Amino acid sequence: MDRHFRLAALHENAPALAAFADLYYTQIRHAETRATFAYDERLRLLPSYLQQLEMESNGKSVTDDGQPLGRPSAAITWGGVGTEAQHAVFQLLHQGTHLVPVEFVASIEAGDTLPEEHHKALLLNAFAQGAALMAGKQVEDPARSYSGDRPSSTLLLDDLDARTLGALIAFYEHRVFVNGVLLGINSFDQFGVELGKEMAKAAEKGGQTFDPSDRRPDQARLRVIFGVGVLSVLHPSTTPAKAGSSFGERQFITARPSSTGPGLRRGGIWGDRARASSVSRAMPILLAAALAALHPRADAMGASRVDRRGPLPAGPGTRRAAPHPRQLGHETRRARPHHRRNRR
Repeated sequence: MDRHFRLAALHENAPALAAFADLYYTQIRHAETRATFAYDERLRLLPSYLQQLEMESNGKSVTDDGQPLGRPSAAITWGGVGTEAQHAVFQLLHQGTHLVPVEFVASIEAGDTLPEEHHKALLLNAFAQGAALMAGKQVEDPARSYSGDRPSSTLLLDDLDARTLGALIAFYEHRVFVNGVLLGINSFDQFGVELGKEMAKAAEKGGQTFDPSDRRPDQARLRVIFGVGVLSVLHPSTTPAKAGSSFGERQFITARPSSTGPGLRRGGIWGDRARASSVSRAMPILLAAALAALHPRADAMGASRVDRRGPLPAGPGTRRAAPHPRQLGHETRRARPHHRRNRR
């Protein structure tokens, strides 16, 4: 494969042609993902390997001279074992609204001792899936129709041994390299994986806060719900809450986690039964706040549809009167047997 990539003309060069197809689907057809399915159990880890190879190498937003890229870079790579995926994600691939280029990888020779008919059926399924994506099928019932014209390719190995596996890996490595050259990016740095590690080390020393709302007040409402502020719902005892955020004597939603992190290590959520009960009651409130942050019309729905027991009390330390059983929401009633089991 190395010799082929170096010597073959571009119109016959397998890694280069695959890279051209990648850029066509990401930049012309606006496909955001690409799926790889192995019809051989021995290749079950291939999609995970490709995720690191492709997204870590070409998941960049600037060129190699530091300028904004201005166009899509690497597609999101995902996949799995074909026989399992046929009963799961293939529904979306055949009839969904997303354009997802698909790659099938299979071996002519079986790597097991099962009857020959078993491997034959496996290969037929791989070929049939590609043909179905291409041809589709039109019937009177729209729910049973397949649009077709969905891209796929098949890599068929003679056998899966050390030589062919090495050639397969080399094919993908050269393909990633060509993509990087065509995009004008550096495929050999991975600075995007460093920031989180640096912040974790700083937090361990007590010099890092994970709450970006301190720096961006205009985004505080959304980030405290979907960012690390949610950790306060799971661990309400980390830090004192703001006024108006208490539920009984336990704080929720607006409580900020400790910047040094010791509160996050105080056992699991189910270690404290009272806390678990309080969390289950607070979840509808969190969902209502999240809806309100995403859409202004959700504010009107929050109190009536999500939290049927009314607003939270105004001051910390105040307790809400116990609601009548008929006023309890469906979510709370369904959670009761769980807590009874915990008490036993």
